[in-house]
Amino acid sequence: MTYLTRSTLALLIFVPLMGPAAAATQGPRVAVSIPPIHSLVAGVMAGIGLPDLIVKGAASPHAYSLKPSDARTLNRANLVFWIGPEMELFLERPLKSLSEKARIVTLIKNESLHLLVDENQHSHDPHIWLDPANAAAIVSVAERELSALDPKNAARYGENAKNMLIRLDKMDQDIRRQLKPVAHIPLLVFHDAYAYFANAFLLNVVGAVVINPERLPGAARASSIRRLIRDSKVRCLFREPQLQSSLLTSLIGDQDTTTVAVLDPLGALLVPGENLYFDLMEGNARSVVDCAQNN
Repeated sequence: MTYLTRSTLALLIFVPLMGPAAAATQGPRVAVSIPPIHSLVAGVMAGIGLPDLIVKGAASPHAYSLKPSDARTLNRANLVFWIGPEMELFLERPLKSLSEKARIVTLIKNESLHLLVDENQHSHDPHIWLDPANAAAIVSVAERELSALDPKNAARYGENAKNMLIRLDKMDQDIRRQLKPVAHIPLLVFHDAYAYFANAFLLNVVGAVVINPERLPGAARASSIRRLIRDSKVRCLFREPQLQSSLLTSLIGDQDTTTVAVLDPLGALLVPGENLYFDLMEGNARSVVDCAQNN
């Protein structure tokens, strides 16, 4: 009979417990700017590693300041995904200094994505992920970039991307079925961030309270919004999770057929990871349906 020494037994117990953690560190170091994009990249990296997220929780990328911990995350990265300066201006300078030692992927410049042009401002709406077709394109870009950087795991990235694309297609079809009956309902959003969402699902978004979410509307703008709510017979006025409803309630005034509900462009209150994007999109669809049908 063979007897195991105490040290050998401890090693046998220790190795299986450490296996998954060790496997999770074998992939490249990847940093992603905001939660929806992080979610899509995390899905492609499943089982290989977990990308680092820069802008966490309810923080807004429009007004974010880079922290020392964020700078360390970027300095460790081999690959960085961001939308571009239209969304994360705070990253523009740090990424320029990082570009010599890491691959920087600016998604809004990628030819694979479907981009809407605002003819008045001659710029792109940066909230590109709110169209599932763009989410699928981002998954494909992530697969390509990760496979080039880490060819030994290319087959796994490819399989993960395939599964993500199947899941995105199913989600897209489900949301279309949910939103079709309410597509004609006049909606008003707080932040000018939903052009892709409205365009993808043919929603009747008649306007936005503000262009920049960091600047609340002045008296003249508020008066204009009140007229828009009345004249367009707006059914739902959507705030974002970080914004208290009192401001929007004051805009509604005596329009008792208009209700304040919530849309979230970033997943501010969701748990980061590969499911966040799907939770975000499905939650927004439910919010539109619930508000439109219950008024």
